Amino acid sequence: MKDRNFETLAVLTVLLALVPCIVMAHPPADMQLSYDPGAGELTVTITHGVENPGSHFVYLVTIQKDGQVAEERVYSQQPTSGTFTYRYPVSVDPGDTLAVTASCNQGGSISRHLAVPGMTAEAAQSAVQPLKIPLWYYHAVLAVLGLVFFLVAVGLVQWKRSVSGWYRYHKTIATIGGVLTIIAFLIPFFAIFMGGAPSYLLAHALVGIVIIFLVMLIIILGIARERGKKPNQSLRSAHIQAGRLLVVLMAANLIYGLVLMGVI
Repeated sequence: MKDRNFETLAVLTVLLALVPCIVMAHPPADMQLSYDPGAGELTVTITHGVENPGSHFVYLVTIQKDGQVAEERVYSQQPTSGTFTYRYPVSVDPGDTLAVTASCNQGGSISRHLAVPGMTAEAAQSAVQPLKIPLWYYHAVLAVLGLVFFLVAVGLVQWKRSVSGWYRYHKTIATIGGVLTIIAFLIPFFAIFMGGAPSYLLAHALVGIVIIFLVMLIIILGIARERGKKPNQSLRSAHIQAGRLLVVLMAANLIYGLVLMGVI
């Protein structure tokens, strides 16, 4: 009965952990395009009503010319809480078609097309695109789940007297947490280090690297202790302390990441 109660609690904890990561999509309401051939400048006017433009904003504007990306700008906030304008130097020739997509950091996007010449913006077939879940959603969900599994694994060490077979559960749950954490790190790795993501994410990523090394260290210490011929108190202590440090770092980095993305 105790084991069944523990398993039920673990499942409920995982489900509840997903709640903070669920944010309603809020695509921009409107976008107007105009092009000044004399200045070679594209004007993009976006309407995106938000309460706090520092935490909920249009984070990405992508400009395509005849299907090829001509400009891509990443933002860490938007100028106002309603309607605002960006201007981009874009070289076009008669007959070219410009396509602009503005994406919200909490999900959803809007697209408009502009034919040259003509200077009149026409909506795409579907002006407000279907919800495109940002990459960081998957990263955040996996990181939260990884933290929850590690918390349960650490808790099992404390509750071992009341949970039969606790060590087997501990190893399995900790392994799942490690796999989830590694995947959570790999998802945004190329976006941050290879794709020119905003520099303010670098600190979050560097702490993530430390976390991955800690996960590997904990696994190595656990295997070494388990395969040792005699109980090794030093390995056990190092394994436990590294696990506690891992949980603290993951929790702090997770909160920092959610703050960066405007969730909290």
